[in-house]
Amino acid sequence: VRQDVNDSSLIEEKKEEIPKAEKSKNDKTYKLEVTNQPKFTLEKRLFHELHANDIHSPTIKEFKECWAVVNSVRSHFGNKSFDAVIDVAGGHGALAALFLLLTSATSATVIDPAVVGGVQNAWRHFLGEKKLHYRYECLRTGLRDELSNLVGNGKHSVDPKRVLVVACHACQHLSDETLQISSLFGVNAAVLPCCQKDHDGSWKAAGKTMGIPIGQLMDILTAGKMMSWTTGQNVGVKYQVKMKHIDEKITPQNRLILCKAVALDGSDTIAKNRSNSKVDIAHKKLERAYKRAHHHTDDDNMNLSLSLPSAIIGLCVGMLISPLFRKR
Repeated sequence: VRQDVNDSSLIEEKKEEIPKAEKSKNDKTYKLEVTNQPKFTLEKRLFHELHANDIHSPTIKEFKECWAVVNSVRSHFGNKSFDAVIDVAGGHGALAALFLLLTSATSATVIDPAVVGGVQNAWRHFLGEKKLHYRYECLRTGLRDELSNLVGNGKHSVDPKRVLVVACHACQHLSDETLQISSLFGVNAAVLPCCQKDHDGSWKAAGKTMGIPIGQLMDILTAGKMMSWTTGQNVGVKYQVKMKHIDEKITPQNRLILCKAVALDGSDTIAKNRSNSKVDIAHKKLERAYKRAHHHTDDDNMNLSLSLPSAIIGLCVGMLISPLFRKR
């Protein structure tokens, strides 16, 4: 185990193998059985394999980011939700490989122009028959083509709702484009943006006035784009969007945008009924408040309509009897 990383949670000294005496069932002699201690968690075993194979990418920080992102995504979508994963700007491929190890996905593709790789060799015994592929290409062309091949009408096409596109620390426009392309194919998506920028300057002043840092504001706007009424409509889906946070001790850029594709045709009845129920409750409350407000207005109008004729009659009567009082 390499000792050039200073994180005691992942780097631990292996204890010596302790011989354990075990009595044979057939005779009275004893034999020594070697037991390996301690038993590491999967997270530590994977990390140790990287350094045992002299692989420096991902770094310990990147490894922890990937581990946190995968656990947040699968806690939201569920462990059995995916058949295929596409890791955009994934470089070393650790994020894609962890999705293979921790979810039901059987294939994963890393799209990145840079040739990094390495984890597929270090973790090959963990991956088993699950496939990790690398596509050395920009996401603008690579992601579209990969999704087209994956969810097309071919014999081996995958249900779009069983596909996840993920990007960990993709810059502002890369996160936006990843979500935009994903929505064109109706697949699920999860991005952890970084280096957020307001490219046209529309929101910088507003964020300053409201006291919201530009990074947080741009992430909220990115999530809002996926919640648009028209996003995914051309492929018969809408998106349920949620934002989660990973531990800020791992990274300050810790806002994870989770976008779940939901069918517009009513097949996702549970989600649809839940949403409609909340809207119906809110609308009924609004109706009651509206009636209360306008009930008081109607009473005021009624009082005004009654008091005006009375005032006119009183004026007329007063004009008629006033001469009598003058004669006296």
